[in-house]
Amino acid sequence: MNDLYIWEEIGLQKKDLKLKKTYLQIQFNQKNKKVKYIKNGEILRQYIDENVGEQQNKLSLKHNNIINLEHLKYLTWKCQLKNDERELHIAYWDGRPLIVGGFYNQIGQKIEKWIELSDYFWDRCEIIHQGYYKDGIKFGQWDTILKKQIIGGGFFDEFGKKQGKWIELHQNFQNESEVKLIGEYKDGKELGRWDIIFKNKIIGGGQYDNDGLKVGYWIELHENFYEYCQVFYKGEYVNGIKNGKWDSYDKKKLIGGGFFNQNGQKDGKWIELHDDYWQFCQVTYIGEYSNGIKQSQWISKYYLKQFGGGQYDEFGQKQGRWIDLHDNFHNGCQVTLVGEYQNNKKLSQWDIMYMEQGSNEFKKIGGGIYIENETKVGFWIELHEYFCDTYQIIYCGEYKNGCKNGNFDMKFKKQYENEYKKIGGGTFDEEGLKDGLWIELSKHFCFYSFDTCINQYKNGVKIKIDEKQ
Repeated sequence: MNDLYIWEEIGLQKKDLKLKKTYLQIQFNQKNKKVKYIKNGEILRQYIDENVGEQQNKLSLKHNNIINLEHLKYLTWKCQLKNDERELHIAYWDGRPLIVGGFYNQIGQKIEKWIELSDYFWDRCEIIHQGYYKDGIKFGQWDTILKKQIIGGGFFDEFGKKQGKWIELHQNFQNESEVKLIGEYKDGKELGRWDIIFKNKIIGGGQYDNDGLKVGYWIELHENFYEYCQVFYKGEYVNGIKNGKWDSYDKKKLIGGGFFNQNGQKDGKWIELHDDYWQFCQVTYIGEYSNGIKQSQWISKYYLKQFGGGQYDEFGQKQGRWIDLHDNFHNGCQVTLVGEYQNNKKLSQWDIMYMEQGSNEFKKIGGGIYIENETKVGFWIELHEYFCDTYQIIYCGEYKNGCKNGNFDMKFKKQYENEYKKIGGGTFDEEGLKDGLWIELSKHFCFYSFDTCINQYKNGVKIKIDEKQ
């Protein structure tokens, strides 16, 4: 029996002025109940979870709706006071104490007053929630606070269910993009009219029925809605299910959409948006659905010019030659990935192609080989996940059975220069974890400041940190 379960999850991490989507690996060892969160060969957090049973699946290991990598890196908790009846736990952020925390009773339930961090808390958006617990259940008034100002909240009844008027925050709420949702709860379910507010104006919303299901006409926001991604979706709900024609708008301009059938499945021709669609990433995907499954030819367009695409089979799996867009694709990162799919998995040689601004052609700058089950092997040249014209960072090294192994070099090229120069790197062990001394990018690295730092790792754990970070 294999005691080690490994899978990939989506999380959020700091990039410039916002939290941006990223990927991380989670490992769970069934034998010792140890959970590890791993990013680029570094163990960001590990702990023992005795509550995970033998039938535990990966979804229930996500303790929150979102994995915030800033929390994994910087948030720690310390017990400040302990007696026979209760314990006081205080939060620390990057070593500094926060006015955040509260009491646990002797059986580990939260009690009395608590101040908690938002799932989206980070350096530029220090949102907290404040209220009371009784035997582990929230009750009474809970406030959402930013910069010492109450910006939202509402009331929990004695059973921990939301009641009455609530002001909640959009999932992409941040200091520069304060989007709120305002409406009523009854017994923990949304009821009646809910409005979406941006810059003190109603920009969207719709109606919930008595069962907490969306009904009628709704205007919803793109999940990454902010100043430079003012994208709306408009259409009808029937008993909580999208139905009929739904349109996508960039402010007032129609940019996409399609039809949902009576089962809430996409049908017919659709124009969909890139997950990170914004002002400088106006990418759309165009193709056909049948009962919610992508079919036949799909193409990707950037500013109306075709940049990629490929073929889906009848089961919605990618087959044959594809040109995919890099996850960070935008006007300063015109990067495509070119290769073959077999039953939705990459296979054989894949090339990374890049067109620098001011150029009219793509050039190969990286890539490598996949074998069965989309496993990387041999020598690879990969891009930094936020690679762009002013951040041209690549990593070069060997893969063994899907894991980075041995020495990896980090190289950097300034915009419009011809050659990449080695600026750092280090060694991965047999399990793909960082080991020994590493020269890495400092958190201040940018197009005008090429700072690196030296860190030391042991079995993936950072044990010595360069103060320059």
